[in-house]
Amino acid sequence: MAGGIELLILAFDIFDDLEDEDNIEIKWMKIDPSLALNAATTLYTLGLETICSISNSAEFHRLTLKYALNAMQGQHEDLRNSPETEEECIQMMKQKAGSLTAMSAVLAAMLANGEFNQTIEDYAYKIGIIKQLENDYYGLVNDQRSDIRKKERL
Repeated sequence: MAGGIELLILAFDIFDDLEDEDNIEIKWMKIDPSLALNAATTLYTLGLETICSISNSAEFHRLTLKYALNAMQGQHEDLRNSPETEEECIQMMKQKAGSLTAMSAVLAAMLANGEFNQTIEDYAYKIGIIKQLENDYYGLVNDQRSDIRKKERL
């Protein structure tokens, strides 16, 4: 499962850099954007396929897709620069980064005991929010990132 999660994270990183037009020194930003987008889409699909191949549980598959879609929705909200309040910013971070963290923690627990665990999901979302805050802070002091250049809230 870890390999599938890593594929998804890499795909989301590529999508994010292409969409934000930043992190210009990374390899996928130095090639034709259509090729990078195609590679990211392939990695995303392979990641989902790898994760879903681990279990036949419909709940496992449902949660895999739920977290992936929530991460995409969080990225969409970030691209729209729509969060205006602290609560909206936290919700966007929960979706964007928290969903991927929750996916790995919740699915691993399900593989271990066959059940969804709300406590694990709750703390995993919080860890994801912390990591997103750390990433956004890094973006404030890195001239390769576009958030300040584009005058985005986050």
